[in-house]
Amino acid sequence: MFTTSVTEEGFDIPHCNMVISFDRPQSLKSFIQIKGRAREAGSKYVIIVNSLEFEVMSRDKELYQATIERTQQLAIESLAKRVGNEQSGVPRK
Repeated sequence: MFTTSVTEEGFDIPHCNMVISFDRPQSLKSFIQIKGRAREAGSKYVIIVNSLEFEVMSRDKELYQATIERTQQLAIESLAKRVGNEQSGVPRK
């Protein structure tokens, strides 16, 4: 399938196994949404950019990865706290 950035949000394409983007994502949200279109197991996400954009993307990727990891950690901590409170009878706010 070939498409434009229109499919970044709101489209469920369950059998998509490859996404090729000709523009670098402008934000973490855009990166996650575009990458998320390739849902089949073993799917690929390819971004075709020039060398300058490649350098920018390399820095962005490190920042995005750190942000994703921290967000996942916060979610785990929040869930653990919520489960602990419910098991001890502490009411939720």
